[in-house]
Amino acid sequence: MVSAVTGGLETGGNETGGHETGGPAPAPAPPPTPAATRRAGVVVLALVFAAGVATGAAGLLAGVVRTLRTHPERLVARLPLGTDAVLDRLDRRLDLTPAQRAALGPALARRRASAAVVWRATRPAYAALLDSARADVEAQLTAGQRARFARLVAERAALIAAVERGVLDAAPAPSATPDPARP
Repeated sequence: MVSAVTGGLETGGNETGGHETGGPAPAPAPPPTPAATRRAGVVVLALVFAAGVATGAAGLLAGVVRTLRTHPERLVARLPLGTDAVLDRLDRRLDLTPAQRAALGPALARRRASAAVVWRATRPAYAALLDSARADVEAQLTAGQRARFARLVAERAALIAAVERGVLDAAPAPSATPDPARP
């Protein structure tokens, strides 16, 4: 339809004067209510917050993994492996009395030394078991998978070595003479 005012075709209509579908033009959407606007804002804010938390967690995890791969001893140094750390954890969770704490300290130290002796004695058998399991896995892998598996094994070995240094270095080596104070 030609408009006398503009000299051209009208926009938004057709020959019949209605909407392009032949009927009247649809009514514009009503403006959002303040409550709907507020809800939308809260949803957007929650999504931004969740994205920030996820990004922070991913960054933390990436940093831990990178540190674990390159310097496992840094993470192991923070692990609560020592007698004092175990005693502190028990105290926090059980509300130990000073007398209980004083009695448990030496007992845990003795058990730690005993555990180190057991680990030193069983470590070779454990290592042989791991070696045979690795051989079984490698037999099923392609050449590319074997290379990646070798890196995984090396990373795990570095972590185990760091843990052993932390645990075994703190425990005294077994002595030739038995300690009469040990039960």
